[in-house]
Amino acid sequence: MWRLTLLDIKQRLRAQSVWIAILITVTITCFLFPGEKAGYRVIDINGYRGIYNSAWIGASLALVGSYLLSLFGYYWLSGSIDKDRQDRMLELIRTTGQSPQQYLLVRWIGHVFYLTLLALASLIAASILQYFLSPESPLVLSDYVLPFLLLILPSIFLTSAFILLMDTLQKPGATAKNWLYFLLWSLIAALGLTGFSAHTLVTTGMENDFAHLGMASSGSISIGFTPLKDVQEIVTWQGLKLSFESWLPVLYHLMATSVLVVMSLMRAKQVFLSSPSVVSKQANAAKALSKQTMLTKGLTKIRHFPSDLLALVGSSRFRAEVRFVEQTLNSRLFLTALGVSALSLLLPISAIQNGLLAVAVMIPVLMLARLHTVDAQSNIKELLKTTGQSGLQRMLRPLAMFYLVNLLLAGITLRFAIAGEITALLHWLAFLTISIFLPFLLASLTHSNKLFELTFISFWVAGILNKEPMADFVGVSGSEVAMTNTLMIAGFSVLASLMLTMVGNSGGVWRMKRIK
Repeated sequence: MWRLTLLDIKQRLRAQSVWIAILITVTITCFLFPGEKAGYRVIDINGYRGIYNSAWIGASLALVGSYLLSLFGYYWLSGSIDKDRQDRMLELIRTTGQSPQQYLLVRWIGHVFYLTLLALASLIAASILQYFLSPESPLVLSDYVLPFLLLILPSIFLTSAFILLMDTLQKPGATAKNWLYFLLWSLIAALGLTGFSAHTLVTTGMENDFAHLGMASSGSISIGFTPLKDVQEIVTWQGLKLSFESWLPVLYHLMATSVLVVMSLMRAKQVFLSSPSVVSKQANAAKALSKQTMLTKGLTKIRHFPSDLLALVGSSRFRAEVRFVEQTLNSRLFLTALGVSALSLLLPISAIQNGLLAVAVMIPVLMLARLHTVDAQSNIKELLKTTGQSGLQRMLRPLAMFYLVNLLLAGITLRFAIAGEITALLHWLAFLTISIFLPFLLASLTHSNKLFELTFISFWVAGILNKEPMADFVGVSGSEVAMTNTLMIAGFSVLASLMLTMVGNSGGVWRMKRIK
């Protein structure tokens, strides 16, 4: 198994995404320790921070890095089993005699290796940074290693186990699983306050130590990138004082990791199950059709209303794209969108902005995210290029999505228009534009939805939950500056998507001429 693990690691190290992830990790590490004139702060205890010695940098890096690796690491590494299934690698692996359990263990070890690689890159970058920020402070290796073992490594084990378990589940879809993990990640972060992780232990120890260093009262620690209003006072902090009980959260993480890995191994055989035959698919389809009720037939008619409406005014090609999008929609999400739209007509504007928008913004992402990569994954995109389709014709898919989403969520648009809330109306329409064209643009460049989904979740937390105006992409803060920024991003997304399709089409035509 170790030979297979080494082969897997070597193969994945050749991927360009690994080195891009290391570069991004090192860059973020450099921003975690701002200078006195940087204008922002990352860790603050009532206006104080520690001098940039090994103790402060090691503890700070472990606090922030464990959260970032557990969140962003999942979105970077998840979906590897689905990719193997799509590439038919699972069938090839099965012929080698490797058991399903061995395959999953190799995957888990690989996830642990790559997240540890990012963590070590961050540690090395931080130690080099210490030399420039505080050259008079000696480099103490234990001050880096102990917080790493206490916070980062247990988080890596648990995150890798979550990735493995989520990848073994064929349902729900990838987008739903991404949201599910974010909710689980938030729950684990909350459980950390009750002692599940060592974060509370570390932060409480830092607060008490700073109180003993001359502060009037016990400090309140703040973690995050925030503007610096006043100059931070700098004190010398000598590091954590750990006891045997300090390592109990590590044991909790290892126990949880073991449970998740065992649950994944119990599903190992299902991962290798072959897809059903065409005959069985046809039989299942016929059985499902025979069980259709009047209600489902009525829902089907409602579902096809947008494309039927286009029969009067739209082109047949555009109508076909809309019908294709309709066929792929989840019925529950479709009904949820109609319910949210109808509810918005009854609620006051304040209730829409403070509550309903937080739900409404998820609908386009959950409904349509996977459609942006379906052509690339099935090689239909390459086929369309050979037909000489113009850029505008290849924009029919996102235009069809935009038309459908606006129709489903028209209630919110009408409510803002009737109330005369022009700022809220423009902000909402700009968001709908971004929700379609930005993932289309990013998926065209990366052939993946992960980058957009990760960006969306980050801004959803900062802009909607925390109501930070600079991250508000839908209008919950009522800020005109946020509305202007959203409009600019929406315009950029549309223009960049159009330019990308036009350039791609020109390249395809040039290649055809060259072959001739």
